[in-house]
Amino acid sequence: YRVGDLTKPDSAVEFSFPVAEAGKYQAKLRYSNGHPTTAWMNLTVNGAASQRVEFPPTGGWSNYKDLTEQVSLIAGTN
Repeated sequence: YRVGDLTKPDSAVEFSFPVAEAGKYQAKLRYSNGHPTTAWMNLTVNGAASQRVEFPPTGGWSNYKDLTEQVSLIAGTN
């Protein structure tokens, strides 16, 4: 999915996906940040406490980088 312009305080995006077994998984986040400063968002999975994810500058909006965050998922749809 491609999502952009999440600049308002109530900006959000939601995805649903299934896993066969509960456990810790690696979520790969691909992003671009054309601003000169680090951006951040809160990552919340299944209503658990959110974790702050930081997105360092990528040198332009057409330059992408990947981040990996560990998330805890339940069996079934998350």
